[in-house]
Amino acid sequence: MTIFWQKPLTSVARFWKTLTFTKASKYFLVLFLLMFPFQIRSMLYSVPLYQSGEFDFYTSFFLYLSDLFFLFSFLCWTIGLWRKETEWRFQLGDEMITFIILALLLIMVGNAFFVAQPELHFFITFRFVELFLLYFMVVNRVLRQEQIVLFLLFGLCFQALVAFYQYILQSSVGLTFLGEAQVNINTLGVAKVDLGSEKILRAFGTMPEANVLGGLLFMGIIYAIALLKKYRWIVVGMLFLLAAGMLFTFSRSAFFALIAAFLLYISVQNSKIAIKYILLAMSLLLFFIVVFNLENVVAQRFLFEDTASIQERTMYLKISKNMFFDQPLGVGLGAFTLNMQAYTTDKLTPWLFQPVHNIFLLMANEMGLVGGFLFLALFVYAFYQLVRLTRRQKNSENRSSVALLLAMLAGIAVIGFFDHYFLTIYQGQVMLFIYFGFVSSLLSSNRLPAKNS
Repeated sequence: MTIFWQKPLTSVARFWKTLTFTKASKYFLVLFLLMFPFQIRSMLYSVPLYQSGEFDFYTSFFLYLSDLFFLFSFLCWTIGLWRKETEWRFQLGDEMITFIILALLLIMVGNAFFVAQPELHFFITFRFVELFLLYFMVVNRVLRQEQIVLFLLFGLCFQALVAFYQYILQSSVGLTFLGEAQVNINTLGVAKVDLGSEKILRAFGTMPEANVLGGLLFMGIIYAIALLKKYRWIVVGMLFLLAAGMLFTFSRSAFFALIAAFLLYISVQNSKIAIKYILLAMSLLLFFIVVFNLENVVAQRFLFEDTASIQERTMYLKISKNMFFDQPLGVGLGAFTLNMQAYTTDKLTPWLFQPVHNIFLLMANEMGLVGGFLFLALFVYAFYQLVRLTRRQKNSENRSSVALLLAMLAGIAVIGFFDHYFLTIYQGQVMLFIYFGFVSSLLSSNRLPAKNS
């Protein structure tokens, strides 16, 4: 008689016997993709603000659980390549994108010897090296790009569900073991929407900020649209959930990014979208607004000026400009907030110590003129090449896929002009480098032969 646990043990033994380093790399990469949105982390280094001595998120470095999964994945992948477990040939991706990112990394390493906070600069440089390795794993298709997108979408749909319950409860839902901050409507410093004397908590999922969740859900919406034909009804449900979650974040930058992406997509595609689809999307949006009594909140947040927010961002821009002209070689990674009080006559309160809300200016402030130029060149080059590629694509489905990546780039740029989290916050950094990995792989695989170019 077979013991009841003998069959499962036999299956595990068979799996272990067939496990290779290449397969292990895939499993660890899946765990990374599922876990990176969660703030399960340990702080390794922090520089308190000089002026107040208080903790500053932007001058601290955290090691995330997902970092370990990624490093295990990369290690297994390199061992698998060394042992020639597969027929893979190492790919650089698009040479120009790879060169620009590598040049940025070399400048980061070189600047470590000249900045006032070399330890902080070193830790953040380590993060960008890790992201560069992630870029290579995406380019080399350790997982198929469709698989990466699906795992990203599953994770973002979970975040959208959490956002829904946070809005209903107007507090955290209790996922502290997944890194969710424990806040409620009365917590000081948490993002809220003011509606007269009433305050409404902005949903943030397990992200550090509501805007970060809004931006990632925007990217999820674009990725989901790319899979719409293949997984129609599943993706329709995902789109419904992602859009609702984005609405509950009340993120203006994500909202405007979605509009910019949509307009660019229909312009590039020269699409004539059926009026029934436009009416359906508007009806779903109005449904959520009415059911959850968001009419006044939406009007206050999106249609009328938020003078306090505009004044803060204007102040950051002035500080950024003054800092750049005084230190054109850069102040070092993570050091913007440490230096900003020296470049304004206003007395900054602790919650105002934030990076300038523009990723291109922030890169120029921290990495100098050359670093800022290279970072801007990365976006300009990708945009130019994607536009060229859309014109070459004859197949409508291929053209649509390229146009969606182009539209997403426009949305990322819009967010980048009004926020900083693609450079400063772990989840935004991961999504940015995965995106450029997709673009680099696409451009490389569609490169014309030299004799025909």
